[in-house]
Amino acid sequence: MKKQTIKNLSLTALIILLGRSEAHAFKDVYIDNSYYSAISHYEQLGLIDGYEDGTFKGTQKINRVEAIKMILKAKEVDLNSTETTSLAFNDLIPGSWYMPYLEHAHEQGYISGYPDLTFRPEHQITLAETLSLLYKIHDTPTHIDPSEVWFDAYIKQANEQGLLNAIQQHEPHHQVNREELLTLVYFMDTGLKAEPFLSLKKPYTLQTIEEITYQMGQGNPNSAYLYSQLKAHVEATLFNDHTLPVAIHFQEKALSCEIASLKTVMDYLGQKKDESILFEELTKATPNQYDTENNTWGDPNKGFVGSVDGSQIRKSGYGVYWDPIATLAQSYFPNSKAFSGESLDFLLNQLTQGKPAIIWGHTPAIGGKIDISWETPEGKLIYALNGEHTFTVIGFEGNIKAPTGIVLIDPLMGKIVQSTDQFMSNWATFNHSGVLVEQ
Repeated sequence: MKKQTIKNLSLTALIILLGRSEAHAFKDVYIDNSYYSAISHYEQLGLIDGYEDGTFKGTQKINRVEAIKMILKAKEVDLNSTETTSLAFNDLIPGSWYMPYLEHAHEQGYISGYPDLTFRPEHQITLAETLSLLYKIHDTPTHIDPSEVWFDAYIKQANEQGLLNAIQQHEPHHQVNREELLTLVYFMDTGLKAEPFLSLKKPYTLQTIEEITYQMGQGNPNSAYLYSQLKAHVEATLFNDHTLPVAIHFQEKALSCEIASLKTVMDYLGQKKDESILFEELTKATPNQYDTENNTWGDPNKGFVGSVDGSQIRKSGYGVYWDPIATLAQSYFPNSKAFSGESLDFLLNQLTQGKPAIIWGHTPAIGGKIDISWETPEGKLIYALNGEHTFTVIGFEGNIKAPTGIVLIDPLMGKIVQSTDQFMSNWATFNHSGVLVEQ
C-alpha cells in the first residue's frame, strides 16, 4: 500500500501502519516519532538543520534566537531583503549568527524585548512566546484583552483552533523543545488539522486501536485492512518490556514518600510543583499528636497523620493513605482517582496507556512488618505498619501477559525492580490500593 493512495486516514493511524521508515537523514528521527511528519516535511525541503553527529535532537530545549531562526527558515524567509539595523537590545553580540534573523523579526514587528532593554537570547522559549511569535509571523488577528495576562489570548486561540492538539504539553510556561516547535510551525504553515496528541512512543492497547479506526470514519474501504495491520503492530510491540520515561524524585522529608510519589507523577505529566508546596496543600488529620495512653491518633484516610519529620515506630509521624492524595491530585488533574482491590492487569493496562500509578506497600528498607495500628478518637480502627511506603509503578519486564518483574520508583531508593510475586505480595499489604493521576 503506497502512502499517497490511502485516503482519509488519521495521521496517527497512518504512522503506525507504515512502521519505521529509513528514508530520512536524521538518525534519531523515525516514523514512530509522534512529531515525524513535521520534521520530515521540513527536512525534505532542506529547511531545518541537524547536528554534526547526524541527529536532530528533537527533545532538546530551544532558546529564543534558535526558535526564531527555525521558524524563519521553515517559512523560507529571504533575509537578503532585510535592512541591517542597530537593534536596541543591550545583551546582543554584534556579528553573531543570529543577528540577521533578529533584525528581520524586529523589522517586521514580530519580536520585542524586555523593559530593561534586553532580549535574553539564551533564554529557553516558552509555549506562550512561541504562539505569540507564530501568530504574528502568520499575520493572524488575535484579540488581546488588557484585563487578562498577555498570553491568555494566544493560548485560548490555539485551543479553539485545535493547534495545541499537536503537542502534549499545554502550559503557557512550558519550555518548548525542537520537535514541539517545529510541529506547531508545521500545522500553522500547512493549515492541516492537528489530531489530539497520541504518543507513539507508548504502546497501544487494542481498545485504543479500535477507537482510532472508528474515528477514521465508518465506510472507509481501508478500515478493515488497516485495523488488521494495527492489531498486528500492537501484538508485535505491546507484549514486550515497557518502562515509561519517568524521572526519579527522592523524598525530601523522613515521611514524605506519598507527596514525593505524587510529585514524581505530576512532573511526568508536565505539572511541576515543589514537594513543600504540595505538602502544604495536603489535608492534615486531627489529632496531630499521638495519644499514648488511649492509643488514639488521626485518620490517614482523611489526611496526613503526625509530623512529616517524625518517626513511624515512635508514633511522632506516620503518613497518609490514597484518598487524600487523590483529592490533592484532583486540584491539578481533575480526573485523578483513588482505587483499592485492583489487579495487576489493571496496572499493566494503565502502563500501556502511558499512565504511571502510585501504590501503597511496605518499604524494603525496613525488614519486618511491625503492626502499629491505633484507633481514632471516634473508635475507628486504623490499620498501620511501621514502614508504610509508596511507590510509583512505571513499567514491567517480560511479557505483559506474564511479566517477570515490575519496575518502580521508590522515593527512598530510586528506580528498583521487584519480581512480580514480590510486588504483588507487597502491594497486598494495603489491599492493592493506589492513586491514578489523570488529566
